[in-house]
Parts: sequence; C-alpha cells; structure tokens
Amino acid sequence: MKQVSAGAADPIKLAYDLEDARCFVEVIRSGGYTSASKTLGIPKSTLSRRLSQLEESLGVQLLRRTTRELSLTSVGKEFYETVSRGLEAMHEAGKLIQRETRDELSGLIRITAPVDFANAQLGRIIERYRTKYPAVAIELLLTDRVLDLLRDHLDLALRAGAPVLAGSSESVVARRLSSVDFIVVASSSYIRSKGLPSRVEDLARHDGIYFRPEADGLMEWELSSGTRRAKAQPKQAIVVDGLPGVLELALAGCGVALVPESLCRIELEAGLLVRLLPAWSGERTSAFLVYPKDKYQPLRVKKLIEEFHHEFKPSAAE
Repeated sequence: MKQVSAGAADPIKLAYDLEDARCFVEVIRSGGYTSASKTLGIPKSTLSRRLSQLEESLGVQLLRRTTRELSLTSVGKEFYETVSRGLEAMHEAGKLIQRETRDELSGLIRITAPVDFANAQLGRIIERYRTKYPAVAIELLLTDRVLDLLRDHLDLALRAGAPVLAGSSESVVARRLSSVDFIVVASSSYIRSKGLPSRVEDLARHDGIYFRPEADGLMEWELSSGTRRAKAQPKQAIVVDGLPGVLELALAGCGVALVPESLCRIELEAGLLVRLLPAWSGERTSAFLVYPKDKYQPLRVKKLIEEFHHEFKPSAAE
C-alpha cells in the first residue's frame, strides 16, 4: 500500500497489530474472553493468542490473569483508554464516509459562478436539490473573477464561453450545459423616446450600454442573421462590468443593450423590455459546468451535478 505523507511529517508506524488491539479492547469492554468471543465471532483461544501477541509486541504486561478474572495493569489501563478513543474516532470516520455513499447526504458544497448566473434557473436547481437533501449546505460565490477550483477549495464552477479550466485540464472536467444567445434589447420607454431601429446600421444613433468584464476588453457587438454578419456600433454611452448591471440600466431606459436571452426572458415576457432586430442575434456561446476530476467525488456533489444536467437537458441536446 502506498504511503501517503502530509507535508514533512513522518509516516505513522504502529509497534503492534491493530486487530490485536481491537480484540484487547473488546475483551475489556465485554468483561472477559467468553463475551468478547461471541461479540467478535472468533474462538477464545484466538483471542488469548492475540492478546499475548499484543503484549509481546509492546513489551509490557497489559493484563493480570487468574483462573477467576482478568484485571488491567496500570499501563494496561492507560493503553486501553487511549486505544478505545482511537477506535471510536476510526468508527466515527467510517460512519462519516458511509453517509457520503448513501442518500443521507450532509456537508457543504462550494460553487462559484458569474454574477449573471444568479437567476431563477440557478435558484430552481438549488431549491430542488435542497428539498431532496436538506442537510447539505450550499455556499455560492458569485463573481466575474475566475477562481481556482483546487486552490479555492471549490466543488463546482459555472463558466460562460469557452470553459476556463483552472489548473491543469487533466485535473478538472468541463461539461457543456447549454447554449447562450445574446440579443439586443431596450425598454419600452426608451423605444418611445428614441424610436425603433429597423436595420443594424440604425443602432449607431442609439445610446449603447456595453458590457466589459473585469480585467477584460470591451465586449464588441457582432451580430448575425443566418449567413449574414454585421458589426453594430451604438454610442458608447455606458460601460458596466457585470451583465446584471447592464440589464438594470436597460430596464431603466438608459439605452440599448446586448444581453443573454436567458437573463432577460422574464422581462421580455412581461413587456418591460423589447427585443430589437429580432432576426439578428449576438455570437452564440455556451455555459459549462466545471469540477475537479476526483476519483471518489462526494455523493452530495454528484447529485447536484445530476440536477444541473436535468435542468439544462433540453438545451444541452442542441
């Protein structure tokens, strides 16, 4: 078995057989060889031999034996108390891992996502998951910065565009969830004031609300309609570093904006926003779910990954 070392610490070396120690503890707990034999399901002769082996390995006498009873020596009492605590801790550790392999899930899941992913769809996924597994806590880090999955101790990451693989691509998995279509929108009040553009060229006379991600360049407007391509150049009236901010300014009537259709679907259906030039759309990009490539991934994380794929199944088949 390969020795795993934490930092510069020396490997743990036992001067005795752990099974011998377990038998010793059970003999004391049960009050003798007969009861311990029934509990462990092994003959009394085997128990006696194991305890003798243990004493020989340690080089001390743990028990005083008479024909009528067993009693602990002072060092035997100290050894029993210490080993009992260790065996209890190992038992609890085993139960903790067993909980991870059953549906009785608990623990914490840390997720990072761009700010614009904080929408009804993400809320629906988390609500459905926690209804099934209420003992699991979710920590959601909404930021447009690309966090490192391993260094920042993250279980899942939502990425827009090409999947940004923090660290080595050999250590993470990127699964495509859905396509993201950017569309041109404006509020009804803005359209009443400035008029409705009928051609891509008409956008040049409108105020544009531009998206510029943190530490990135300005997001240019490149539209397509079938095989046709065109660059739209509204006036650079406002620049925002987050898509939710772009949406809020568009709703306030500050200008025209290029935003993901999924981000403004509710506002479009409510008539708060109007889609402009409906035959045209921005470059299609994709949403990815990224997570560490762990051989023994916690079941709580696997179940949440399943919820994401269930939610995005219709569009993921595109």
